[in-house]
Amino acid sequence: MEIFCTQKVNALNEEIFQAAALIGEMLQNMECIDRTQEQLTEAFEKARWMLGEKMASILAEDSVNLCMDLNPLLVQVVLQIAITTWCRFVVSSWKPSDSTVADFFGSYLLRDSSS
Repeated sequence: MEIFCTQKVNALNEEIFQAAALIGEMLQNMECIDRTQEQLTEAFEKARWMLGEKMASILAEDSVNLCMDLNPLLVQVVLQIAITTWCRFVVSSWKPSDSTVADFFGSYLLRDSSS
């Protein structure tokens, strides 16, 4: 069971890595668009909610020269965090958060690994 779960998590992590790399490459080739201060503030608040205060601040500092020098590693890391956060919300929506969630996923994975 533990090996099966580890394989599933590793496969998901690889998919997240690949998706972030692909989206990051696409973003690097996009034309820069000027944003209003209101749009930037709203984007920062959303980034802070999804990525956390520290990563959002790093991103805000790096975005000063965003149109001239996009840091591909930073883009990929931010995208990986965002995709992982989204996955967490999706998985959380499958069953309400309570003490039986671990049991629910355990029985689900056992059923899936036996097929």
